[in-house]
Amino acid sequence: MNGYKVHDIGWDTVWLMSGSNQRCQAKVGGKPPPGKSVSAGPASEPPPASTAKGKRKVPAEIASKIHKISDTHYEVERSVIDQILEKQADLMRSVRVVPAKEGDKTSGLQLYGIRPDSLLGMLGLENGDQLLSVNGFDIHDPQKALEAYTRLRAADQLTVSIVRRGKPTNIDVGIK
Repeated sequence: MNGYKVHDIGWDTVWLMSGSNQRCQAKVGGKPPPGKSVSAGPASEPPPASTAKGKRKVPAEIASKIHKISDTHYEVERSVIDQILEKQADLMRSVRVVPAKEGDKTSGLQLYGIRPDSLLGMLGLENGDQLLSVNGFDIHDPQKALEAYTRLRAADQLTVSIVRRGKPTNIDVGIK
């Protein structure tokens, strides 16, 4: 496409990047605003994982109830779990999840677009982490992932197993 490669795909925008780091966007779906063309044109920094104008930041009532104890240990107030589950679509909007493969088998989920001020960033996850399991439930198995999700409301502790920069590690989240 005229020397551009797909950089990111959002629900309504495709971001393209050229070899000289020029970016452009193409809006998809819906009707363009009056006087605007639907074709791609130069764009500013793409917002897929950013907090563009603060719209994607974690609400203060949730952020204030997440406490970092160390790089791998966090505490979350129980009341925030319901808020997170209710608003998960908005809170998780910026993360991109891609199946991680070892050979021809799925070994976990690769996480992209995580920023420090996002919900996952505030819980210790970083851009590029490979998510393996939550409380022993393999996340790449849809049945087990669903089981882990349903047990989240009642859990007192979450142990999130990840691979970060090639090294396995756990992030522990205590729910108080």
